Amino acid sequence: MTAAPDWVDFTVQSDGDCMKNHDTPEKNYDLERLIFFSDGVFAIAITLLVIELRPPEHWDGTWIGLLTPILAKLVFYVVSFFSLGLFWMAHRFIFRFTQKFDEIAALLNLVFLCLIGVMPFVNAMASEHGMPPVVLQMYIGEMVATALAAGLLWFYVAFIGKLTDPRLTTSFKIYGLFRLSLTPVIIAAGALWVGIGFGILASIGFILIAFFITNRLHLEPFNIVKTEAE
Repeated sequence: MTAAPDWVDFTVQSDGDCMKNHDTPEKNYDLERLIFFSDGVFAIAITLLVIELRPPEHWDGTWIGLLTPILAKLVFYVVSFFSLGLFWMAHRFIFRFTQKFDEIAALLNLVFLCLIGVMPFVNAMASEHGMPPVVLQMYIGEMVATALAAGLLWFYVAFIGKLTDPRLTTSFKIYGLFRLSLTPVIIAAGALWVGIGFGILASIGFILIAFFITNRLHLEPFNIVKTEAE
């Protein structure tokens, strides 16, 4: 019988399941495959967003004639693009602190990616039909569902599966849960409201300010490494 590679530690759990535990970052081959696959889904979803941006059929050669017919679509494109960017950052946040994974974590990651894949369809609905109640509910519902999926993935890897860096403090894990579950929804909804009411430049400005604030909140108030007293 061939021995397992020395970089894989199959730890048998009490329920008989096996979980891959990689001992060094350089040898996290399976974890890297999961992350690369996830990044591929994000890249395809973001690329599909631009399909809804088509040049006007009867363009008069002016900027006004170019932008006026597609202004609403530009707003939805920008909001959807940065929303996917926020979810990519959320995914990066989760796996920045994840050291190992099991089948449940992989399945929850697939659920999250499934919702990411739906974003181009929701964006197409908004671009074609504006924001009637059904489309608005669909758009916000997609954001909420995706954020909750990200929060559930973090909750599992951080609290249930204990797959994250053991040095993380409990307060940081709780902060991460709220950051993943609430921040993308608040920013996307706010950017959508600002964009519809005040235009695409105001929407972009709102997104940039929100990015700066959330990144400062992420970097400043928490020490992620436990002290010896803890």
